[in-house]
Amino acid sequence: MLRSIWMRFNYTRLLDSVRVRIAVNGVRGKSSLVVLLERLFRSRGFTTYGKVTGENPFSIKDGVFYPIPRMEGFPISLDENICEFYKYFPFDAMIVENQAITPYTIRVVNELLVKPHIIVVTNVRRDHGDSLGWDLRSVARSLGRGFSRASIVVCGEQRVELNSILERYARGVGALFDVVEVPEAVRGLPGVELVFIASRIMDRLGLDSMKPYEEGEALESILKHFTLRESSIGVSWFPGAKLNDIDSTSIVLKYMMDRYPSRGFMLVAYFRSDRPSRTISFTEFFDNIDLDRVGRIYLVGFGADYVYRRVKGRVREVSRILPDSTKSIEQIIQEARDTGYVIFTIGNQVNNFMRTLTAILEPGIEKTVTTIFKSN
Repeated sequence: MLRSIWMRFNYTRLLDSVRVRIAVNGVRGKSSLVVLLERLFRSRGFTTYGKVTGENPFSIKDGVFYPIPRMEGFPISLDENICEFYKYFPFDAMIVENQAITPYTIRVVNELLVKPHIIVVTNVRRDHGDSLGWDLRSVARSLGRGFSRASIVVCGEQRVELNSILERYARGVGALFDVVEVPEAVRGLPGVELVFIASRIMDRLGLDSMKPYEEGEALESILKHFTLRESSIGVSWFPGAKLNDIDSTSIVLKYMMDRYPSRGFMLVAYFRSDRPSRTISFTEFFDNIDLDRVGRIYLVGFGADYVYRRVKGRVREVSRILPDSTKSIEQIIQEARDTGYVIFTIGNQVNNFMRTLTAILEPGIEKTVTTIFKSN
């Protein structure tokens, strides 16, 4: 116990010695931004440390990825941040993804575990409705209540009404609120705000601005990421289930439909018993998709029947409930082969059904780092 108390006390002392500390908040794109910022700081002469959470968590020390082992079924502890910090200290720049999903724990990570000079809000999307809120304004308020004292809040969200909420909370902690502008020419590209957030941070810290080739490489990475995968078994697919929330899923699905105008799509949705708010939100998602391009919707998992009962019209016509089984996966793949539909997964990625489907479509991908930007 005394050792634990000493580690926490000493952690604060060491944390204060890090020249640049950045907490990456928001809903989507946090992991990818950590990777991009780590690379940019390193290229400008900093020794670096980055920490990413999610399905495949890892730390980055000076460009090297180190997976973080976790025991399945055990909750993620915020103390993991302290343990990882001690492994890789010292460093000049620290970029940490804030993995918390309640206003209180978001603030704990910011205030006690990062003590950021800069807080980033990547975007505002509807996810974790039972803890962050069911509508976008509520999510913005929850993220704002998680702000700790900082010099600057850099925001990639583009909607004025949401930024007005975030700005009020930023001013409340004495921070300058800085919204990045995304050029019209690339505004439809999912995740593009991350590039301009990174560029703004370099400028705000008085470092070398992102060079044209750096911005070009980052944009190319986004284009490559949002490209159909071609499996060795003759099926085109995209892992949309990694997006989780309905807003990001809608944005990416629309982008993929626009990019591949001649292709029809099959949506494969998996719902988890411990994510009821996400399941409920997808009833709204299905009401707003382009049904002319969707030939089949498969609903799997806990709550699939709930979603099916609430969708109407053509959505109901093309929807089918499947049991959570290997045979269902075989049926999905066979229909995709027969029809040429693109398999676009949605809902939840972290479950055996989606892992099995993904492993068949692209063996090994489930064990890889899946951020947009790769370190180099």
